[in-house]
Amino acid sequence: MNTALGRTAAAAIILACIFTSPTLAVSEGAVETAAEIIADADVVYKTTFVMQCSQETWKRLVDRPALLGRLWNEYGFAPTYQVEMRHDTVHVEDSTGLVGDAIATEVKPGRRQYLINGELDHWAVPFFNEGTAVLTLETQVKGESVVGTAEVHLRANSTIGRVVLRAARPLLVKHVANRLDLNLLDAAKIFAAVEGGRRLAED
Repeated sequence: MNTALGRTAAAAIILACIFTSPTLAVSEGAVETAAEIIADADVVYKTTFVMQCSQETWKRLVDRPALLGRLWNEYGFAPTYQVEMRHDTVHVEDSTGLVGDAIATEVKPGRRQYLINGELDHWAVPFFNEGTAVLTLETQVKGESVVGTAEVHLRANSTIGRVVLRAARPLLVKHVANRLDLNLLDAAKIFAAVEGGRRLAED
């Protein structure tokens, strides 16, 4: 569904659902693990982003990943994501072979952090079947936008996997940067559309 009409309809559906969707819960048991990953990561990447939306819209979408995933697919962005909530865990599968389970370790004003256990079946990354990542989002409001940073700490779960990641670190950082930056640019379109729909609904 790539037409303007389709996008407007998709945004309307999400807006209608947002106000009845449960928010993401914090898992206290994952906090220590996240700190360990950050202290001993094989790969680290940090980037910046701007979302043309209010803090309210940002919080309502980022804390409802299943709804954000549905809208992502309605827009026809790639890769496609299948996202579902399993108690306090966000289960994600994408069309590139990545499967992961994310648990929130921090949900505070201006900061979100997630511990992600994942599996990757991809020819370009041999011997790296399982890994753990920490995604940290820090934001602040500037004018009518939300600006922030996204930082990823990644560590393989096996000794050989760690050797491979560290040996191929420059290449992998480039891959992570490309994936994360492009995803954030596409996500910005969703946040802007939902913000526009929210404002129209309030008028």
